[in-house]
Amino acid sequence: MAWRILLKKAFITIVILVFLISGCTVDLDRNEVIENSETLNIGLSYPFFLDEEVQLSTGVDLAVKEINQNGGINGKMVNIIKIDDEGSVPGGMKAAQKFIDDESVVAVIAPFNSRVAISVSQIYNNAGLIMLTPGATSPYLMKPEYDYIFRTIPNEELVMKYMMNFIKDSGFDKVAVFYANDELGEGVADSIDKFSSELKIEVIDRTTDINDKNIKNVMNRWDAFDCEVLIIGELFDRAYEMVKVIKLYNPDIRIFGTSSFDYPRFIEYLGEYSEGAVIPTHYEFDSSRFEITEFKKAYVKEYGMEPGLFTAIAYDTVKILCEAISESDDYSAEEITKKLHEIVSYSGVTGKVSCDENGEFIGNNIFLKTVSKGEFRIIDYLYSPENEK
Repeated sequence: MAWRILLKKAFITIVILVFLISGCTVDLDRNEVIENSETLNIGLSYPFFLDEEVQLSTGVDLAVKEINQNGGINGKMVNIIKIDDEGSVPGGMKAAQKFIDDESVVAVIAPFNSRVAISVSQIYNNAGLIMLTPGATSPYLMKPEYDYIFRTIPNEELVMKYMMNFIKDSGFDKVAVFYANDELGEGVADSIDKFSSELKIEVIDRTTDINDKNIKNVMNRWDAFDCEVLIIGELFDRAYEMVKVIKLYNPDIRIFGTSSFDYPRFIEYLGEYSEGAVIPTHYEFDSSRFEITEFKKAYVKEYGMEPGLFTAIAYDTVKILCEAISESDDYSAEEITKKLHEIVSYSGVTGKVSCDENGEFIGNNIFLKTVSKGEFRIIDYLYSPENEK
């Protein structure tokens, strides 16, 4: 009889452990902790060395400052808990575990890199902690089974569809693709393959390997096939030196990048080789729209410089999250998630966006800009994949 009692106790213990590990009680405890807290804590996991270039965290800080100056959320001052994930998968996982363990954290803005986001998204989702990424653009990130994962930057499939239509309408029909052998690059390359077939654009080369030893042969191959456009699916800081070399060999080839190419010092880094380059962006910097002019004015006053794309997206991400929290009946992930999904036509700095069923904020926030006479200008191009039926 004793062994049956022991077996029953062991069974109950296992059930409790499984229940705890599954995260079923995490949200209730978190809700209570946040309710009793004087501050509203939001996590930010990000490689902070990038702030020298993309200034993402300053966009977060400006949004928080404005929210707190207006009384905070539900009387609570918003506080950002920052963890440097160094842009690495191990760093992202460590940050995720710290935020999950801290039951005062209501949601996390993270990560910036696609490979990190894909690795940690399941961790956040299983723990019932909301994750919003303002930087990870891989089409492979979002999954129907992820209830708590959101993205505030358009994914590369949407962006490449927009760009490939522009390339076709501009009269180009032969492109080469140079891309990183990672989640970002593969998402870009696969999207180009998909839309090039639909638009009858010939992809004459798709490669992850261009180096000092083979570049002459690669350039000769592109010349032989009359390549007109090179699309680069790689982070700008890892690709700009190669862009210079390619333009040196082939000055007439048009360079098209991804959203990751939208660096404030893009023209400074590439110099004369930046001329004519086309980059997708989600921040119409020269617009006279009220949201943009007020944002620029506030940012310049606070930091003494013009904001960039990722500054704007981070700013909007905080405002969107805090709007959902302010509309929620409590601080549970279920309730806040529900309110995030109910956001329709949110008019932010980066455009007017709505949350779709997969947690993606999409809308009229895809633009193209080009370098003309050493300066960026927005290309007036009306095609919008979001409005296609």
